[in-house]
Amino acid sequence: YFQRWRVFGLPKDAHDLMTKTEESLKEAEQAFLDSQVEEQNDFNEMLVDLGNTIETFARYDDLCKVDETFENVESVNDRLKEAATKSKTFNSRELLFGREV
Repeated sequence: YFQRWRVFGLPKDAHDLMTKTEESLKEAEQAFLDSQVEEQNDFNEMLVDLGNTIETFARYDDLCKVDETFENVESVNDRLKEAATKSKTFNSRELLFGREV
């Protein structure tokens, strides 16, 4: 007898579970989106810092400090490569969220 009523209630239970799961997924998506925005803000700050560092290259005119200058340029090159990789990651994530790239 109980099994019969349980069978009748299963569609509602399935619907309730789907609704709960959809809400959970929306919350997770929003959390990921918030994290993405925060990471992009940090990334933008890093780009500004990197731009400022590149602007200082015009002041490198002392050939006695060529080794130091070379190290700074190598460091900036590494940071630029990292920035390019991060920008590709951000673009692909924005596509996943349906945002404009």
